[in-house]
Amino acid sequence: RHPLLANRRRSEEREKDLIPLEISLGGNTFWTLILTGPNAGGKTVALKTVGLLTLMAQSGLPIPARENSELPVLKGVFADIGDKQSIENDLSTFSSHASNLAAICDQANKDSLVLLDEVGSSTDPDQGSALAMSLLGLLTERGTRTIATTHHGALKAFAHNTEGIENGSMAFDANTLEPTFLLRLKVPGSSYAFEIARRFGIPSNVVDKAAEIAGSTVGRVESLIQDLDETYRAYAEQLELTEIERKETAERREILQKRLADIEERERKLKQAAEEEANRILSGANALIEKTVADIRESNADKSSIRSAHDGIADAKAKLQRSLDSAPVPTIEVYPGDRVFVNRLGKEGTVINEPSNSGRTLVEIGALRVEVSPGEVEVRQRARTAVTKKPLKIVVDRDDSISLDVDLRGLTFDEASDVVDRYLDDLSMADMERATIIHGKGTGALRQKIGDFLKKHPLVRDQRLGNPAEGGAGVTIVELDTNK
Repeated sequence: RHPLLANRRRSEEREKDLIPLEISLGGNTFWTLILTGPNAGGKTVALKTVGLLTLMAQSGLPIPARENSELPVLKGVFADIGDKQSIENDLSTFSSHASNLAAICDQANKDSLVLLDEVGSSTDPDQGSALAMSLLGLLTERGTRTIATTHHGALKAFAHNTEGIENGSMAFDANTLEPTFLLRLKVPGSSYAFEIARRFGIPSNVVDKAAEIAGSTVGRVESLIQDLDETYRAYAEQLELTEIERKETAERREILQKRLADIEERERKLKQAAEEEANRILSGANALIEKTVADIRESNADKSSIRSAHDGIADAKAKLQRSLDSAPVPTIEVYPGDRVFVNRLGKEGTVINEPSNSGRTLVEIGALRVEVSPGEVEVRQRARTAVTKKPLKIVVDRDDSISLDVDLRGLTFDEASDVVDRYLDDLSMADMERATIIHGKGTGALRQKIGDFLKKHPLVRDQRLGNPAEGGAGVTIVELDTNK
């Protein structure tokens, strides 16, 4: 921002109305910027703003710009702005410009900034344009950062066709004929001379005649530039709306992701609670089995009675397992492309892939993709090709296992014998023939008592101490009688 304008707007409490310049010269962009547009549109103010802020930065003064703004350290700032004609020095307007340009050609280099206002003016337009092209080409080849304003149409084409040189314009509202003071890069600007002349009261017949004299070619070029200007403005407005929508979408996505994380955490807690309840029920069932076995032993039942009880328990377990296996597992038949409603999010989405090994599948909801479990979706609309595809089933697997060893270290014999008894019952029901009982070496007392206990146990066919590779005297290897 120009510091004087910023101060004036601040005093008028209109600082927000001041449009900042966004410009980059040199490096990977371009070295020369040719600014075009209507009179009083802000071209010269832009030129002076760049020059003044550069000199302030060179002097170590703070500048009214964004924090991430960067300015190079320069060895020279050259400007040709305004009319310095002089009767005393026999200088015409063009002569004064030519004198300044000569000094710039002699001294400006890659460490310089050159500012030229109305370059190539105050003389024959064709010759002035040609001189301006040659001068700007020279400065660009040197790598000199240059900004020039002009009304010459030939320089607009020159900027478009020359590497290192770029068009720029100050935006203008063609409907109100008011400047917006917004700098736009890569787009040349129209001078709007006829429109502004008509607005300031020059008779219409004079303006119409002027347009006729200018010729159809010039008229078409100006019309093309004006149309381009309007198109650019429309796209800029659309881009601004798109950016607003993008930010809103990102915010909504963040909210949905947080909501999804909360739901998944609740699901995890519910699953944990369900597992704890299942373990409680299983523990109760095991306790019932153990009590049954204990009652049988206390009644001094013979081996055939014990075997009959075990057979009954095994039959009950087998029936329960068959019941579980035959029970219909809830399935959801979905097809890629199906429209489904995700209950936990309250949103509709589209199925985009086959289920994973765990039975989960992806559903796309706008820009968000969520993984869903069985039972979380309701099919709202089938894909058109669904009838030709094999249904995808989302299923839940079950998996049970019994350890091949039991650790008794740290237990008393009474505690250890109960653990071994339950363990042997579980092994028998699972039709497992061999297991390892870990009792440790220590004094050998627990090992001896466990050995005596195993000798009397009806399910044990044989026992022995482990070999060195199995754990030596610290373990007992048990062989079970699977026929009992």
